Amino acid sequence: GDSFTDIPPIDLGHLAAMIGDDPWLQRRMLDRFIETTRPQLGQLNHAIAGSDAEAACDIAHSLKGAANSAGANRLALLAADVELACRAACWGEAEVLMGQVGHALDRAQAYVESLQTIT
Repeated sequence: GDSFTDIPPIDLGHLAAMIGDDPWLQRRMLDRFIETTRPQLGQLNHAIAGSDAEAACDIAHSLKGAANSAGANRLALLAADVELACRAACWGEAEVLMGQVGHALDRAQAYVESLQTIT
């Protein structure tokens, strides 16, 4: 099976180490991460479709950093792979990876929304 499926989409331990273990604060940061990342994916898909290596690399790099900060480890690893594919102008590979990035973000968002029960 996919070894990634055992990893929670968000590493709350990492998040707690970064910003403390206040669930409300964590939730706010994660909501903000999801809100800012969704449009980034659209921009990244557009850059890849246009074979714009500079823009695609910049957006993928930014996405990787944001995902690392939020503890979205799978998303960060995939964004790093997208960045490498764009740097090498492997557009087909980048497009395939973007499907996985979208799926990873969906999983992260579902996970964040499931945290709502923590008050």
